[in-house]
Amino acid sequence: MMGMIGTFFRRFIGVFSSPGELFREIGKGAVKRDLALPFLSFFLVTVISVALMEPVNRTFSKEMVQKSSRYTEEQKVVIIERIESSDHAVLKYVFGGLQSAVMFFIFTGMMFLLGNFIGGGEGSWIKILTGSIYIQQIDLLNYLVKVPLILYQKTIHVFTGAAMFFSEVDMSSPLFNAAAQLDFFRLWKYFLWFILFREMYKFSKNKSFIFTVIPFLAVMFLGIFLLGMSQ
Repeated sequence: MMGMIGTFFRRFIGVFSSPGELFREIGKGAVKRDLALPFLSFFLVTVISVALMEPVNRTFSKEMVQKSSRYTEEQKVVIIERIESSDHAVLKYVFGGLQSAVMFFIFTGMMFLLGNFIGGGEGSWIKILTGSIYIQQIDLLNYLVKVPLILYQKTIHVFTGAAMFFSEVDMSSPLFNAAAQLDFFRLWKYFLWFILFREMYKFSKNKSFIFTVIPFLAVMFLGIFLLGMSQ
């Protein structure tokens, strides 16, 4: 057990301080039991963040319904009443963590397919999964920065990227939505994927860049589309 804890903290620090060395180490060997603690960290951080932001998210959901042109006034009243009457059960927070976990596995699977089947690399699922879950630890710093600001400003419109340079939040603007996708922490994680492809798949810089940009653009355009549809 102490060995697992020591490995987790050493790798946790490594993803921030020396990611290339971390991914080289994981590439030489990764075991399933070493996934437990980083997964637990990822899950707990997500659940706690969802719980802390729940009041702000609830207010935002009501505002989005009120501004939406897709509902009649009667429908808006019903939806808002449903939002206000929803409880704060722990199960809802756990569901938020599980939802993030599902998205994590889908994204990691996509990167695995890119590297192994399209890129022609030879990375084992356990190794890529291990590398991916340590990249996800960047979200701890992400939440430490954003959650206090969200709670203080009482809005989910807290940005740490290109969207900060816009004078106002305009979710109906494709340009603003594109800027919102250029988040510092998101770009940091894609940069770590670039390093992972270099160190674990032994791809060239150009090939690693291409296989990092493809999913980034796909997720970016999906985010722009979903933000536009929410109006």
